[in-house]
Amino acid sequence: MRGAEIQRHFRKYKHTIAEFAKQFGFTQKHVREVFERGLDNQNAVRDWLEAILPRRDLAKEALPVVTSASPSSSSYTFDEYREFRRNFAEGSLPYSEYQAQFARLCQSQKAIVSELKSRFKASELAVIASRMGSWSAKRSTKDENAESIYRKMLSSFVLDGTVSYSMGERYEDAVKSKVQAVTLESYTQAFAERLSKAEEHAKALTDPQTFFEFRTFLQAKSEANLSDEQLARYDALHADMTRERREAQVTTNVEKFKSEELGEIEFHIKQGYHDKRQCPVWIVQLSTRVQRATFDELNRKAKMLGGWFSSFKKTDAGFQFLDEERAKRFTALLSGDADRRDVIEARKERRELSASERLHELAEELAKRADEVIEQSESSLQNTVRRADIQAGVRGRAFSDQALARTIHSIAEALSRGEANYLDGIRHRTHIETLDTVLYLAKWARVRAAKRGEGETTYSHGRTRDRIEDEPIGPKDIRFAKYPIPEVFKRHLEELVLHCQSARGVKHAAEKMRKRLSREKDDFVTFRDEHDIEGLSDFLGRAKGAGFDVERIERTLEKHKRLQRANISDVHEIRSALREYLGHRAAARGDDPVKIAERELIGKKLPGFFPTPPTVIARMLELSEIAPEHSVLEPSCGKGDILDAVIAEQPNAKLHAIERNHSLAEVLSAKGHDVEFGDFLAHGESYDRAVMNPPFEEG
Repeated sequence: MRGAEIQRHFRKYKHTIAEFAKQFGFTQKHVREVFERGLDNQNAVRDWLEAILPRRDLAKEALPVVTSASPSSSSYTFDEYREFRRNFAEGSLPYSEYQAQFARLCQSQKAIVSELKSRFKASELAVIASRMGSWSAKRSTKDENAESIYRKMLSSFVLDGTVSYSMGERYEDAVKSKVQAVTLESYTQAFAERLSKAEEHAKALTDPQTFFEFRTFLQAKSEANLSDEQLARYDALHADMTRERREAQVTTNVEKFKSEELGEIEFHIKQGYHDKRQCPVWIVQLSTRVQRATFDELNRKAKMLGGWFSSFKKTDAGFQFLDEERAKRFTALLSGDADRRDVIEARKERRELSASERLHELAEELAKRADEVIEQSESSLQNTVRRADIQAGVRGRAFSDQALARTIHSIAEALSRGEANYLDGIRHRTHIETLDTVLYLAKWARVRAAKRGEGETTYSHGRTRDRIEDEPIGPKDIRFAKYPIPEVFKRHLEELVLHCQSARGVKHAAEKMRKRLSREKDDFVTFRDEHDIEGLSDFLGRAKGAGFDVERIERTLEKHKRLQRANISDVHEIRSALREYLGHRAAARGDDPVKIAERELIGKKLPGFFPTPPTVIARMLELSEIAPEHSVLEPSCGKGDILDAVIAEQPNAKLHAIERNHSLAEVLSAKGHDVEFGDFLAHGESYDRAVMNPPFEEG
């Protein structure tokens, strides 16, 4: 039994702690402890209940029961109200007690207002009134705040929290009428609904699934408290809702013809043939010529239904459609509207298919050029460190292009199958490169977050940062992705505005931009809202048309415009698109480890190292006549060229290699050779064959 419930019984029967302790033999200290902790033992609960609810007639003991029918004459207190709020919120307050306390509250207006003014300072009353929902608490007087608190106390008894009253009716009377009209059934139902909402709220804070559960979660916490899986689900829900809203803005109906001129014209449908497309067409022809405005309306609505106007053949001049049903739908606009949802869907599929074909062609051309670059680089002269490094960079870019080509192929396949959800607007290489840029920036934002979280000078920070840097870009980085918004150096814009203020066609836009910049105090101006970005684009377009150089400022808009054209409009869509993109993103393969290790040897002076020409190696193997059962020694193997040739000719021969120069270890290890490092002159084993290009130094 909770201590709060015991206190409620005390108030109900008008017991004080001192009187109760004296009457029933308890110490006041024990009673207060029970008030704080409640009672867990069932026997103790029974004893207390017998004491609090005596078997004798309560009326004879001057312990009156307060009911709604006969409210106590004692004044209601602010502490009682606070206790009521706790019990009311927990759902542990009986209906009769609810009505009884409200009746006492209504009778105690002057007493409560007086208590509030005498008990609290003016500043304290302002805080209480503000917390109870008074927006003007800081500007109100002490008396006004006390009266406001009393009204808020009254309104807190209203189950649905709303009170309406007519002109001339007092607010207090309206609240009283509404509370007294509450029945036991409505009271019970209200608490059941409140309990259900509390459970939904608790679920939203632990395991949000729906969009509104996520909104509840974020109102109480932040995105940082969401797991990676929860954030991915929230982004997907938000992105889907945004896209549905955009799609809802597309007109799905074609309105009937509004031109009065068409009321007197007859429409005829005839079948024709499209020579270029090699397919039949249905042509809607008019009985007479029409005015230009009427023709524009006809042409616009024909295009909305997937048609077009053609006069290539004089006999077949008219509005042409690839489908007879759409031609009939066009003529039906004389009498009513027409649905065009199937046209929109078909147009979307055609765009995706054509985009897929273009992306496949782009990827094939990109891969072909990359292969040619790598082949040319392999045959180029790389006998110095500088030349080797230049060609390594050339091949590195080519390997990146090969990876990009594989990525584009993968996205194109998804588009052709209709499986691209958030990448359905990808049309160009620059769109994919922008996604890579956002991913790269997200990776380094994660590194900086680790730096801030662990402290710049701690050793653990360095280890964490290095570990994150070494990880390939992955799903954990996407949490830190930002939607690119234009950020322009203020001075550059001010200079452009100054030049444009006297130029024709751009004066008004320049003045608007000047006013916009006058509100900025920082060196960089950030354009966040879509309306703000459109204003910047409009100003730059007009300035460019007037002959001014705006390229430097336009570059700040590039990534934003590319993502907008790729149908990615906010941070939730970019994060959802990046998660999908990771499934298509191919990694660059890079040079063979052997070639990398060999490149490191260029320019180094290695004593006793003389690479053996392939022709010499071939002659050596010819003379040595190595058989599969032979044991073979290569006592000065260098970078393993002779070993490679022996393995290629006799893979089952038992090889033993020795090399004294440890600088060649990386090359030999990359080739997979197990080599003994030391001086072969100190080696004393017997072999069937020995093949070598010995060092000629020191005799």
